[in-house]
Amino acid sequence: MKKKKILFLAGGLGNGGAERVALTLADALFDQEYEVNIIYFREDKKPYDTKCPKIFVHKGNFISTELLLRKSINMIEPDVIIAFEYHTAVKCVLAGLFQKRKYKLIASERNDPNKLKENKLFLWDVLRGWAYKKCDCLVCQTLDAKSYFSEKIQRNTTVILNPVKDKLPEWKLQDCEKSIITFCRLEKQKNIPLLLDAFEDLLTIYPDYKLYIYGNGSQEGKIRREIKNRNIQKSVILNPFCSYIHKIAIKSHMFVSSSDYEGISNSMLEAMAMGMPVVCTDCPAGGARMVIQDHSNGILVPVQNKKSLCDAMSELISNDELACDLGRNARKISQELSVESILQKWIELF
Repeated sequence: MKKKKILFLAGGLGNGGAERVALTLADALFDQEYEVNIIYFREDKKPYDTKCPKIFVHKGNFISTELLLRKSINMIEPDVIIAFEYHTAVKCVLAGLFQKRKYKLIASERNDPNKLKENKLFLWDVLRGWAYKKCDCLVCQTLDAKSYFSEKIQRNTTVILNPVKDKLPEWKLQDCEKSIITFCRLEKQKNIPLLLDAFEDLLTIYPDYKLYIYGNGSQEGKIRREIKNRNIQKSVILNPFCSYIHKIAIKSHMFVSSSDYEGISNSMLEAMAMGMPVVCTDCPAGGARMVIQDHSNGILVPVQNKKSLCDAMSELISNDELACDLGRNARKISQELSVESILQKWIELF
């Protein structure tokens, strides 16, 4: 049977987890000899690599961009379009208006869907609901994200977790330094100031520990000022994101995520797949609790709770047996969320 022609729509080709997942799936399909193309709307300074042909669609204004998007879709003639993030789904549905659609359209919600209303982006919330009703299927990352939408949308919604990269290095306690690591986009939702608060308290108990933060984003300047104002520059090291982050991460005692909300954290999943002890906020839209069983394969702490975060880090430092048990159990997700197994779930949708 002839394999379907797949088109991915992505906001950009770098900068975030949504783009990384989209390109991981696209490349995996390409390796299985699907004809895969990617259309993207934003040029990033450091785009991720991809094997697939890609088309940049942006003409400076909304109408011109929509017309170019329609032209590009008609030229590619895909069997299936996968629109990563709500705004690309809206653009795709608008581009297809007044045409007989020849393709299946799958949208993928990549963050906490409540945040559009909470951030008073009411028009986008309405447009998203309208677009999702026009799609053949919606993919959410968590059950909580799925439950946000109307019953009509939920009837055509499935939950698929993110794939985890293959061949990640393995964490071993005996190889660790006295350090804690997080790697993520430096954006407000990640709540790095909370991590600094908790780590500052931790230093009163374990003054020889260091915190390594790797990432880029709009909050970088603010985070640097926070570190300086707290006078913890010798203990907290802020570095740009790097391509070999996993080799660096396994030298730390644990991975910590302090986010206020997430779709599902790719860095958390990768740390678990490496067998690292993980401390993560139990944040909406429920991604952490989808994979972490508290004190079995990681530690969950309440959102925006400095004391609980500090206590969890302290617990792992003081209890090597617990750290090793959590890491060993966490590593099991490397098989459950392998690219091969997650890709198969997407192929079933086609």
